[in-house]
Amino acid sequence: MPEDYFPAVTGTIISFDAMSVDENGNLNTVMGNRADTESGDDKYKHFVSRVTYEHFKELMQEMENMIGENGSRYSPEMMITYFGMSEMTYEETCEEYNQTINKDKVTGGFARLFCDYMGLELGLYPIFLVVLIWMKDRMGNASELIYSKKISSAKLVVLRYLASITMVLLPVLLLSLESLVPLISFGAKKGISVDYFAYIKYILWWLLPEVMAVCAIGIFFTLLTDSPIVIAVQFLWWMVDKGVTGLSGDTKAATFMIRHNTLRGYEVIQDGFQMICRNRLLMAGIGILFVILSIWVLKFKRKGKINAANIYHRCFGHMQDKLSFGSKK
Repeated sequence: MPEDYFPAVTGTIISFDAMSVDENGNLNTVMGNRADTESGDDKYKHFVSRVTYEHFKELMQEMENMIGENGSRYSPEMMITYFGMSEMTYEETCEEYNQTINKDKVTGGFARLFCDYMGLELGLYPIFLVVLIWMKDRMGNASELIYSKKISSAKLVVLRYLASITMVLLPVLLLSLESLVPLISFGAKKGISVDYFAYIKYILWWLLPEVMAVCAIGIFFTLLTDSPIVIAVQFLWWMVDKGVTGLSGDTKAATFMIRHNTLRGYEVIQDGFQMICRNRLLMAGIGILFVILSIWVLKFKRKGKINAANIYHRCFGHMQDKLSFGSKK
């Protein structure tokens, strides 16, 4: 290839011509920036692709199949993320700045990034709290006592459901202050208007439906089986959704955890807002549905028409028998 064959780069350049081998056989390279190389705008402008982009993606798919890792750096999405970036022009930078200040009110981007990380945690950890609340009745031999009380099944399930959601979201709201307070101070010093309620708004429409679904599913399966088997079910859902969802702008109708792993991207949320709303309504609907099913299960258990032990044994007993077969005498 001619010396000026490759396109312009903005990162680190490794000079292979300057490589040398020391006395121990180690390869030494000289690294620098583009400014350290030959000057002139005509430099690095003669790149000609040897393959079509479609064929290039096919070759990268072969590489991904060889290493056996979906979503690796050879995937089209990750290649664009890591290698498809270019420097912004001054006009583009001003447009993004105005969008951050005027539309996002500074705090919007931080609130989205906060919810991105919290969404990963809340997709799994609340299930342990829900299981503990309902399993304590059984471990403390208090189930029969509770079943004999005058409180209705609906009231018992709904109150514990709301208590679980409150216990999960209250620490999240308090944790958001760690970021919100410095941003408010920054806005006051710079004379910039910030959205004081950005975190609360994003937590309510972004994270609340997710927590509703997790808590309701935990209540239903724990009541149905009188076991913590729902932890494994939720972990499987969490792992699958985490693996198939992109880091930003990849919200589908059935996406469990919305991802937006960047301070930027206000327009990404706005462009896909209708899909996000449908998705969150679906998650909230799943939560309400499983609460209704949980009320039905508890009502029949109190009447003695459902035996959780039999249900658990029918569903998972044969698996335990297979796992314990080797230890039987």
